[in-house]
Amino acid sequence: MSRTAGEVLTATIRTRVDTILRREALVRTDAPDVVHRTRTGVRRLRSTLRTFAPFVDTDRLDAARLDDDLTRWGRLLGHARDAEVQRARLAAVSRDLDTALLPGVAALDAVLRRRHAAALGRVRSELDAPSHRDLVKRLRALAEDPPLREAAATRARPALEPRLDKAMRKVRRRSDRASGRGVEELHKVRKAARRARYAADVLASFGSGSKARAAKRAAKGYRAVQDLLGEHHDAAVLRETLAELRTPRTADAVDALDALEERRAREALAGWDPDDLPG
Repeated sequence: MSRTAGEVLTATIRTRVDTILRREALVRTDAPDVVHRTRTGVRRLRSTLRTFAPFVDTDRLDAARLDDDLTRWGRLLGHARDAEVQRARLAAVSRDLDTALLPGVAALDAVLRRRHAAALGRVRSELDAPSHRDLVKRLRALAEDPPLREAAATRARPALEPRLDKAMRKVRRRSDRASGRGVEELHKVRKAARRARYAADVLASFGSGSKARAAKRAAKGYRAVQDLLGEHHDAAVLRETLAELRTPRTADAVDALDALEERRAREALAGWDPDDLPG
């Protein structure tokens, strides 16, 4: 028996909410990778509700408020995650540096360590805030009874596929606009690819025929785009951070690290071919 769009979206929403809430206690402890996974869960839920909005009763959901609150929560998690990623990158590339530069690297890491700790402190404070407890309550209610429209009662694949097609077209449009390959332009391509990947994951989550396999291939293709452009973006952001932290004490280390990150960005971009986009 064919599944309805509502059944697929209900299962998807419940999985997304569970991913977010199941890790709440672990976020406090900064367990390995938990901030990243929680942030990804927030992004997946937001993307699902946006991409498949025609099937969701946005008034019952109070969609704008929920999106704002999830955006804010994701941003707080993102600040902690970004500092964590930058520290890990410094540790990795410092192995290739002259030992004379390591005191400068240590000074840079000390600043990032403090930023990471401060960001985690804000995350923990948010977890105790009444506004966050209210968000958790609303997420639980959303998972228990997703507010779906009548359109969600139709067969899943013909109803949901046009939403994936729309997301894929957006990636193509943004890719076409990124002819200059600027950091912000490519970041927009990356974000669009991420949304398309999440939509493809939904279409790949049911059935076993050629359509499901095509959705899986699309999700895999967009994941590759996301990874390549993510490398480019992370390198660009780290270079900005290093420039900001440059002092006489760290100048030589910053110059050496900047050169490594510039190469990383260039190599990532060399692997980016807009003609290879799925679809």
